[in-house]
Amino acid sequence: MRKRRSPIQLEQEKKSRLQLEECLSDFGWHLASPSPDLGEDFIVEVYHEGQNTGITFYIQEKSVTNLEERKTKDNLLVYTLKVKDLKHWESFSLPVVIIVWDINLREGKWSLVKDLISHLDQNNPKWRENKKDVQVYIPWENGTNDGNLRRLKAEIGKLVYPLISFGKDLSLTMKLAFPKTPDGMKLQKALDLHIKEGEPVTLKGDVIQELKFSDWWETWFGGFDLKKAEIYLGESKHDRRVPVSLKIIPTKGKTASLANLEFNPIRIGTEFMKFSNEHTTCPFLVTFSMRKEGSTSKGNLTYAVRHVGGEPHEIMGFLEFAKAIVLGGKLRIEFRDINQSMSTDFPPTNQEVVDPVFYDLVQKLCVVQDKTGHFFRIPEKGISKKDAQAIRELFNIVEHGVVNYTDMIMTLGPKGKGLQILLDLHKQGKSIHLTLTTPDSYVDLFGENIHTGPMVRDTTGFVEMSVMELENLMMQLSSEDALDVRLINVNGTETFSKWQPAN
Repeated sequence: MRKRRSPIQLEQEKKSRLQLEECLSDFGWHLASPSPDLGEDFIVEVYHEGQNTGITFYIQEKSVTNLEERKTKDNLLVYTLKVKDLKHWESFSLPVVIIVWDINLREGKWSLVKDLISHLDQNNPKWRENKKDVQVYIPWENGTNDGNLRRLKAEIGKLVYPLISFGKDLSLTMKLAFPKTPDGMKLQKALDLHIKEGEPVTLKGDVIQELKFSDWWETWFGGFDLKKAEIYLGESKHDRRVPVSLKIIPTKGKTASLANLEFNPIRIGTEFMKFSNEHTTCPFLVTFSMRKEGSTSKGNLTYAVRHVGGEPHEIMGFLEFAKAIVLGGKLRIEFRDINQSMSTDFPPTNQEVVDPVFYDLVQKLCVVQDKTGHFFRIPEKGISKKDAQAIRELFNIVEHGVVNYTDMIMTLGPKGKGLQILLDLHKQGKSIHLTLTTPDSYVDLFGENIHTGPMVRDTTGFVEMSVMELENLMMQLSSEDALDVRLINVNGTETFSKWQPAN
């Protein structure tokens, strides 16, 4: 049976609603009761200086007579709400605010429902499984005087920010004054560095004399204490993509270039600019900066290998550039879209940045790609030992038409007459000579079959087991059985007619 409220409770709730309505009306907000009544006490129309902002939110008011007794040591107000109500308000598009109002003190404490739910999710993840009630905690500082109601309006503004900011520009004007104190001079120096070099800076305290935002922003978030204000000016940057070409002329060796790389300006000042390609998937992370010194500019470049994957010629270009940087020389930076450039000296380093084995493999792979017309992509994790061997083999095929191998091990499976011939040669201490002719062949590289055309393979080797052991095994076989025989000291030549120099 449903528990009924007593006349005393009804009178308390009525008085509470009237007091809260008076408080919010005095603040300038307009209140109305939802129709039909689905559980929320008020719909609040937010006004500012007598003008309707067009934004509304819901209030659920709870009446008490012992507000102070509910305060915890952590400056929180403990209250119990129904789980079904919280789950109901969780689905609302507009903000819902809980206000616990004390009719004796004629004041209350508030919290956004979304904040109560967020706290429950972190500290009581299974609260939704409760059948009836759950305890919530409202910050004691969230009172109902004018200052705290302005804070509530700002919190409402954050939740509906897409609505209040749509189609509007946000501007800020400020007046700064730097006192001749250590802190004042330190902040002035930091601001100068922000202007000249784009360094981030935080301004606060007496330095901030005046702050003026756009009127629409002031409506929701204005009225703050300047002494508590902080202005953070982050790194000056730009999202515009800048195509840049880099060229280095080393003190010895050939010129190396990287053409049309895409950079972002990540720090922009009047005397210093810094660019990076960190937003791209380029294998090399390149950062370069330019500093204005009088009528000239000086540059600096750093780089790191993020991965080694990519098209072989592209990777080769980066490797050549890295080798040239180690030698030192003259670096030229060209901004392609504005047709401007700058040059700077680049000192040599003692650090070897290019693995010579990897360099050789990429160089060979470029040759294979150009001659076969097969496009390759080196995996980001690099070249495995198996793929390295395949690259060397393919290079010998396309360059010379021949692959030689020595001191290998081979397993044959002869039977019948072939097995007898093998035994006879073994008894004479002679090598086994095999010739294989095939109309097509291939090499497996990066998980793909690279066709290399007709092939003739000539192989010589020696049977590993003794003559007696081979004879004993053969006696146990029928004429149709094959026998695995291992050859050692195997030398051979594979000839590819398609890739012979004459062709």
